[in-house]
Amino acid sequence: MGEVPGRKIGVNLEILGTGAWGLKISSVKYTEALEREGVSCIKFSGKRGSGTFDKLFRMVELLWFVSSKKVEVLYSPTHHGLFLPLVPQVVTLFDLQPLVFAHRSTSQRFYFRWILPMVLKGCSWVVMGSHFTRLEAIKTYHLREDRTKVVYVGSPLGDDGRETGDGRGCFLVVGAGLPHKNLEVILEALDHPLARDWKVTVVSGDSPYLKTIKEKAIEKGLVDQLEVKKGIPQEELKSLYLQAQALLFPSLYEGFGMPLLEAMTLGCPAIAAKGSALWEVGSRAPLYAHPEKGAEWREKMGTVKENPALRRRLEVLGKRRAKDFSWERAGSQLKELIFV
Repeated sequence: MGEVPGRKIGVNLEILGTGAWGLKISSVKYTEALEREGVSCIKFSGKRGSGTFDKLFRMVELLWFVSSKKVEVLYSPTHHGLFLPLVPQVVTLFDLQPLVFAHRSTSQRFYFRWILPMVLKGCSWVVMGSHFTRLEAIKTYHLREDRTKVVYVGSPLGDDGRETGDGRGCFLVVGAGLPHKNLEVILEALDHPLARDWKVTVVSGDSPYLKTIKEKAIEKGLVDQLEVKKGIPQEELKSLYLQAQALLFPSLYEGFGMPLLEAMTLGCPAIAAKGSALWEVGSRAPLYAHPEKGAEWREKMGTVKENPALRRRLEVLGKRRAKDFSWERAGSQLKELIFV
């Protein structure tokens, strides 16, 4: 596709300087999707820390970037943007977690409560990761509904249509570094004679929460049933999905839920928590369990483990549902907003 003529588009990729891996993926993929649509982007990557002062200083850097590069439209595939609307800007908001959970950092909570409202007020469009987040944001920040748009992400783990898992591996949990990921309910599910030979692989980075979970597993005598993998490459993660008996996603809150989409794309059955955006993403493809009832998770896990026919059904439903999400569609929708 040929390059789109006209406006000089700046892209704020500052999230690349933080440890938010899921947002890093989406930030890069959204930008690549735009470029595939023929949009030529001038990229800015702030690389300062995550403290309140760093966030404010990055805004000064961003102002300098827009001015010095003569940017005409600023697109941010994250929730960071200009609080002084020097140019039209489009900002992406995936969730409102820092306002929901006290365990998020003080700087994040400060930003979402005091700075982000000013950023959003100066936006031509606010892109949301889900309708769940859109409704939350409109209510919380009093946004104009006609200036908000849901643009779904695609999966960063592609499926070439040839690979199929055998379900002989462990149950899988992906991205479990914060308390709202709710791994306690999985420990509760495992803490039963019927589940003593079940194993769960957790893929996550280091975090105080994950350390606490491992300590609780030791206390309950479940340490041999819980394996933690850190910092693995995408191909290894893809292999884990393909071999997993099911993805377990007991999160108390998700603005989207990328692991669920990854699992569906690769035909991995999923058991997800009832609530937040997970039903919106998964629809009828996963099984659902109450996020605070370990017995319910144990029942669903046992059903998937012992029922090959159900596994095949969930695989088909998941792959079918995953086709509703694509980076190509995301790029086309973003281009329409930017060039309005």
